[in-house]
Amino acid sequence: MTAFYIGEFEKGRKKEGCLTYENGDVYTGTFNAAGLRESGHIKFANGDEFAGIFEGGAIKCGNMTFKESGDVYSGEFEESMFHGGGGIIYSNGDKYSGEFENGKKHGAGVFTFAIREEKNVAQEENKQTM
Repeated sequence: MTAFYIGEFEKGRKKEGCLTYENGDVYTGTFNAAGLRESGHIKFANGDEFAGIFEGGAIKCGNMTFKESGDVYSGEFEESMFHGGGGIIYSNGDKYSGEFENGKKHGAGVFTFAIREEKNVAQEENKQTM
């Protein structure tokens, strides 16, 4: 499959539209002056989806839904990993809200169980303490 774009152009560059990548990922949204993703929605070939803001074409901040697990992450990203403030709603109804570093829970956060029990937690190198 070859990548293709359907949408608006401005000064010979992509402005707003739909870009289908060779790997099957589909991005719908706006592009910056350099032709990089700026703000929109991407559906990955594996079924995962992201909606939000891109910086330099990379995911920066928004919502990521994971098809296989049903989990949803909302927050900041760095190098396509959870990084900074954010939260996860797990498919079983449990929730975590707090800090992330390099794709893992790190620092202070609150884990709320679907059974309505709340515990303050601290994360260090993905080791949970309660």
